[in-house]
Amino acid sequence: MVALNPVFAERFLSVCEDVFGAGAYERTPRLWFQAIYFYNENRPKHVSQTLALMAEAHILEDLPLALIQLEHVLGPDLKEVQYRGAFDDIIECLKALDHAIVKEAKSAEDWLFSTLAEHFDVVRGIRGLRVSQLRRAAWDEYQRRRALDLAQRSSRHKSPPEPLDTTFP
Repeated sequence: MVALNPVFAERFLSVCEDVFGAGAYERTPRLWFQAIYFYNENRPKHVSQTLALMAEAHILEDLPLALIQLEHVLGPDLKEVQYRGAFDDIIECLKALDHAIVKEAKSAEDWLFSTLAEHFDVVRGIRGLRVSQLRRAAWDEYQRRRALDLAQRSSRHKSPPEPLDTTFP
């Protein structure tokens, strides 16, 4: 799954370029637009919620497309077990983020939320369940997109249909 990292990051960067570079919101995926809109309306408050919305958008919008892109390069050998393993890294990043937010909280809400997460592990448990849900949803979306992609590729390789006879008797 290491090969996925640059492809996945590239998808995130393309959203950043669309939004922060060109301001081209018409191409911005829906969940990314919602996360960025929330950020613009609430900055610098509510960092935790902004990051959660961005993580959700990144997983649900970018990941399935990145997997399809990776499959075009490496072939269809991706197994769900490998895919699930990549989420262990995401959980570790979120744990590190908890520590950083406690130290640099921008709002009382972020500080309280992160401090409770640090001390009681309740938030981490809930977050782990949510990441599991997102992981499943992204995998399902990848499977749907993969099926459509394979169908389109196989139809392109078929011989073209016979031309219609347009003569009338």
